[in-house]
Amino acid sequence: MSHNKNHLIIILIIILFSFLASFYYYQTLPEQIPIHFNANGEIDRYTTKNTGLFFIPLIEIFLTILFILIPLIEPKKTNVKKFIKQYNLFAIVMIGFFAYLHFLILLIAQGNLIDFNQFFVPAIGIVFYFIGIMIKHAKQNYLIGIRTPWTLANEEVWNKTHLIGGNLFKISGIICLFAIFFPSSGFWLILIPISISSITSIVYSYYIYLKIIK
Repeated sequence: MSHNKNHLIIILIIILFSFLASFYYYQTLPEQIPIHFNANGEIDRYTTKNTGLFFIPLIEIFLTILFILIPLIEPKKTNVKKFIKQYNLFAIVMIGFFAYLHFLILLIAQGNLIDFNQFFVPAIGIVFYFIGIMIKHAKQNYLIGIRTPWTLANEEVWNKTHLIGGNLFKISGIICLFAIFFPSSGFWLILIPISISSITSIVYSYYIYLKIIK
């Protein structure tokens, strides 16, 4: 992340709650815990209780370290600083998403019959919405954003592509929210909008590059 300690404190609190939840429910959960779900939101893989309870909180720690390192190792540090507020916000949302997924799995492991897609896909939508916010503000760098040969070669191409791409990802995130009402279509509500947004952004970056060099 950045040197903004407030964002880091929020993230550490989220991670702490994930671990506390694991310890709190440890005695009441079965020896096998769901760890993976198919496109229909059905459990298709289980793991041991110890792995299931601490796997996601450990991912949260790993991601936090990654979020801290990226701005430090990025060659264009000054550009990252220009959108560090949005970057930090996305870091919080991402860690929060994994914590939410952890609580969702704990609920299901306890025998609560909830539709996984109905609760999971909208959360994916929120993540993509905040990816859109970050992308829209992202300045040219090598690690964050829509990194095509054309966006990396030309700053104007980068800025125009990220303006369009950011809006497309935000729209994709909003579409994912419809899984609340259509959980059986959750997989497609993720796959189709995100695929269209990604492909469109790549093609657009090439189109703008050709337009600018001409």
